[in-house]
Amino acid sequence: MAKKKGSMYFIALISMTLLLMISIGHNQSTVLMGSQDSKKVNLNQSFQRRIPDTGTKVHFIQLTNGEASLIQLENGENVLIDTGGHSSYTELLTYLEALRVQEIKHLILTNMKDEHSGNAQEIMKQYHVANVYYAYPFDSSVQEMVKDESVKLTALSRNDELTLSSNGKLKILHPSDQLSRSPQDHSLVFQLSLWDHIFLFTSSITDQVEKELRALYNVRSHILKVSDFGSNQASHADFLEEVDAHVAIIFHRPGFYLDADVLERLEETWMDIYPLKKHGHIIISCDEDDYELFVVESENELK
Repeated sequence: MAKKKGSMYFIALISMTLLLMISIGHNQSTVLMGSQDSKKVNLNQSFQRRIPDTGTKVHFIQLTNGEASLIQLENGENVLIDTGGHSSYTELLTYLEALRVQEIKHLILTNMKDEHSGNAQEIMKQYHVANVYYAYPFDSSVQEMVKDESVKLTALSRNDELTLSSNGKLKILHPSDQLSRSPQDHSLVFQLSLWDHIFLFTSSITDQVEKELRALYNVRSHILKVSDFGSNQASHADFLEEVDAHVAIIFHRPGFYLDADVLERLEETWMDIYPLKKHGHIIISCDEDDYELFVVESENELK
């Protein structure tokens, strides 16, 4: 998968509600620098004026603790992947309110650690979640956590598939039925396909699972959600080479920053690297033909 990028546009930012737009078109082979334009853009206005109304948006939300990604499908439904740590609930709620999210139909929990599922109960109650999906080794934990009988619980394992919309599908790559490993290697790993654009979500797996995935699947993807907050337990060079992504997204965990060796390996693959601690929120807007990447600056102070 050759690295192909389109034009890039920059907009000056002052607060969370101001938008920096970086457009990436993987069907083009050159990089063109657009003219600079300085405007204050309200987050809601930016969706109306800058980000296309059609297609599907994937939001990688910058939190001071943990991972949370929102998928806004072209059919109007919302899917939340992980909920971040409990200490980040206000930040997550603020972001969802800025998008005027009223309901989340599907909640996907990739791991039961706090930084992945710390706000699950609050989100289910606040946003009337209809379906919760999770890695099957966590079945007892999820059953204990979810008391609302109206919520449908579905345990997932390797080779399961979910259809989110006519153009959005999930293929589960992990976990398998082998449980003699560390708890983080029980995490849910999947490829999200939006039209022909592929996102690989790796939760907190280690390089042991990466080896299995390389042996079993075509892991090539356009967007990689880097495992375990960029720790050196994962993101092996051979795995990154096989994934061959255009973009790498890295969430934040308190007291930990992207490992220098992992950063070097990512750079060697020529990916565009976006640690959310540095850049803020990342939004990727997809349609049938292309995708665009947007950066929204955040006021969160990450340490």
